[in-house]
Amino acid sequence: MTTYTSLDDTGGATASVTAGETLYMLCPAAWMEEKTPTLEDKDGNSISFLEEKDEVTISDYVIYKTYVWNDPNDVVLKT
Repeated sequence: MTTYTSLDDTGGATASVTAGETLYMLCPAAWMEEKTPTLEDKDGNSISFLEEKDEVTISDYVIYKTYVWNDPNDVVLKT
């Protein structure tokens, strides 16, 4: 497992998703102040996390998620 000390350190992190999966990102809420992370797929398309995010399940953390993927893809986190 990879760990990071800030959102800026995560830029370039990769993930693979398969059809039918949803990608989640959990990070400290303090990291997200004035930041809008996105993903870039293998074709260079920018993908936004859903606007709806979970800020209550884990205290002081925020959980972002994507839509359900229709096709397998490799994505890169952009900060």
